[in-house]
Amino acid sequence: MADNDKAVLIGYVLIDQLQDNGTKGIVESGKGVIFNNGTSSYKAIKGYVIVGRKHAGDENGLTYYLTGKPKIFDVDLCNEVDEVGIAVLDRHTTDSFKQSNLNFTCEGNNVIVGRAHTGDENGFTTFVYAELAVQEVKPTGEYSYSIGVVEPKKPLLFEESIKIAKESNGEWALSKLGEYYLPMVAMSHSGDENGTSTYGFKLFGIYREPISKD
Repeated sequence: MADNDKAVLIGYVLIDQLQDNGTKGIVESGKGVIFNNGTSSYKAIKGYVIVGRKHAGDENGLTYYLTGKPKIFDVDLCNEVDEVGIAVLDRHTTDSFKQSNLNFTCEGNNVIVGRAHTGDENGFTTFVYAELAVQEVKPTGEYSYSIGVVEPKKPLLFEESIKIAKESNGEWALSKLGEYYLPMVAMSHSGDENGTSTYGFKLFGIYREPISKD
């Protein structure tokens, strides 16, 4: 994000429509999966991001995800901004984390777009992440655009962190600003399926500033 007083906040990166109202249930342990080397693997379709997750039962229970396509909405949350768009760039896969002691947070402007897991709480989890970037729709040469994180404060109240006290209960982890969804950027978990999971979300702002003619 631009760090001078000429930069003006023109909108927020949010998701207004969910893809297919959620995925089909995926066996968390990967048991019985004859492809992906027995791994419980999910990736959002290209250009989409993960906005929610829930799990019910033990490692052989089902995990569900909610995904959607990020868009830019104006600061009043009334209309989609048409002078710029948002791009979901190339995907990257993390190293493996032990599920019973999991702690992952995306850096910078990256968001979670996929996750894979094998086995029980002693098995390993990896994440797929991608960077959000501003994409000019109608370049004029007058302005430059940047993206940055917006902290929650009135009237922009949303949950940056959502704790599911017992993961096996099957509760959705979702964060909303008004009627819109925020992208997921972090996940931690301790213990087995009865342990606590915590999910992180970010609100990204889009900033515009005049291009100097000097």
